[in-house]
Amino acid sequence: MFGIKLGTKEEIEAIFNGPLYSCFKAYELPSSLITPRAAGLLGRARSEGVKFTAHAPHPFNSSADMASADEDMRESSVKEIMAAMDAAALIAPEAFVVHCGVTNNSRCGNHADGERTRREALSTARRSLREIADYALPLNLHLTIENDAALPGIKAVSNGDRAYIGTLCTTPEEVSFMLDSVSGVGLTFDVGHAYGTANWLKREPYRFMESMIKSAGAGRVKNIHITDIEQGVDFHMAIGKGTIDFKKVFRVLSGYTGPVILENFPEDIFASIEEIRGRYSILDPEELFDMGKIRAFCNALGWGAQHGR
Repeated sequence: MFGIKLGTKEEIEAIFNGPLYSCFKAYELPSSLITPRAAGLLGRARSEGVKFTAHAPHPFNSSADMASADEDMRESSVKEIMAAMDAAALIAPEAFVVHCGVTNNSRCGNHADGERTRREALSTARRSLREIADYALPLNLHLTIENDAALPGIKAVSNGDRAYIGTLCTTPEEVSFMLDSVSGVGLTFDVGHAYGTANWLKREPYRFMESMIKSAGAGRVKNIHITDIEQGVDFHMAIGKGTIDFKKVFRVLSGYTGPVILENFPEDIFASIEEIRGRYSILDPEELFDMGKIRAFCNALGWGAQHGR
């Protein structure tokens, strides 16, 4: 079930006001774009079998840090994510994606130097996840956490406060820590994040990916993000432009049948699909690779597919 991530209201309007949506079988939307009008536009596509996933705000594009050491900030973040869940429920997504937060921020409770252990941050995130999971039940949302890209720690100064920030849920062990005691929550597996993290940690990337999926349990993987990267930096490159061996990746993902969301900048989407079509077999070609339709789709949106390969 191959699809793409959308990022603007204009894209939603252009794709779902006409026949373009039939080009892909799945779309991921940020929760901020899911309005009653948008849900109405998506209705026809849903009735024809197109699937949707939704992404909550996260610490790098909003104030939503569910692992915050500041309790007021943590509670505010949980409420922000719950509001996003209310919006997402309008489109009955296959998965609702949340990030588990960061190890720290500039307001760190009793830790005057701005540092606390990852275990403390993970425990806070897990407490928030339990609250969010309870909220998801009556909404019939399939809640998932996303494995994040490892940051060894970013030291920064803001308004005179020192911050030491590191992302959470970057390893199989941390994914297990979050999921093992919170029922009803799955995993959105991000290939680029896993590959970059493995390189940061000097672990073999494809065994690392296998371990990540095993740690969650294959049946709990509800959504997959794919993109290419170079070594440890997640630049959301076109497939084939980075250093990931997707033959090995798709072997790791064998048997998975849920959404596979391509995370590329619009101008790289056509090139990514050409690369997948030419070199890899992951889905039924009749479902995925009508390149004429995909070219027309990208050109209609101004995404630069005029020439291709």
